[in-house]
Amino acid sequence: MTVPPQGPPVLPPSPPTVAPPAAPWAPEPNATSPARPTRAPEPRGPIWRTVVAIVLAALAGLLVCAGSIAQWAATTVVSTSGFTAAVGPLTAHPELQRELAATLTERVVTGLQTAVEKAPFPANLMAPFLPQLAGPITDAVTKVVASDAAAAAWTISVSSLHDQTVAALRGQDSGIALGQGTATIDLNTLKDPIVAGIDAPDVVKSVLGGVELGSITVTTGVSPWALTLGVRLADVWAALLAAGVALVLLAALIARRAGTGLMLAGGAILAISAIAAVVAPASLHANPPVDGLSRALSDAIIGSIEGGLTTNITLAAASGVAVLVVGLVVTLVRRLTRRAAPPAAAA
Repeated sequence: MTVPPQGPPVLPPSPPTVAPPAAPWAPEPNATSPARPTRAPEPRGPIWRTVVAIVLAALAGLLVCAGSIAQWAATTVVSTSGFTAAVGPLTAHPELQRELAATLTERVVTGLQTAVEKAPFPANLMAPFLPQLAGPITDAVTKVVASDAAAAAWTISVSSLHDQTVAALRGQDSGIALGQGTATIDLNTLKDPIVAGIDAPDVVKSVLGGVELGSITVTTGVSPWALTLGVRLADVWAALLAAGVALVLLAALIARRAGTGLMLAGGAILAISAIAAVVAPASLHANPPVDGLSRALSDAIIGSIEGGLTTNITLAAASGVAVLVVGLVVTLVRRLTRRAAPPAAAA
């Protein structure tokens, strides 16, 4: 039996081949990505420059504020003309007029009684007039204290005493000794207008004309060391302000950003001025006198010169705000200029 020839074996059909999912594309390790525009980092400089700028800004704030206060002291306190102009109108102060009139009346009555006792004629000739003179003396003294004569006498006394006081504060021989902020007023300068204004017999006026009224010493409440320091600073106020301005500019140059240095200096000036606005006026009222006339005179003098101090401190604060604003503008301009500049393309 013949076996027919057989062909190749027939295999079953294989299932369709499914390609594996494509992996996400990742750049080859050594491949170079397309260039993207970037801005080069801005150089910042060492940190010590910021620290030094902060120190310089603080010193600038101290000097500018001290210079402003010293300028007020030089023109209002140390200057005789400035001080006299500031405190000259004090004779119109109601409380000061009352206290001065009471003290002056007491001196006149006491001096008149003493003069009558020592008079060469019998005391009984004047005795009937003494009780009747209390009212006229009080009226005359009150009118004189509020008159131009009292204002002129006050101005002369203040001017003379001020020159001597400033000389003593500077260590010069002025013939006076400094007390706890004392001031002396010569009452004899008011005697003639008082005698002329009293409605009394001529014999009474004659006796009163020979009465020695003396002087009164009042306490202003400002200690000598504070006055001495004020005088020393007042002599160099221009140098203090110049040094403060120089330190502001130096802080702007030293800082890593000029605008930052200016903002630091402006902020320091503003902060120190705010502190000085509270501390400086309060120091003027630190030691109020006890007796009535001294307290009235102290309050009147301080009130007349305190406004200038507040004004100068306000000007110092305004200069700090100006420097701060300039620093902000410089910083803003630098940032806008940097944004407007075309970015550098990376290689």
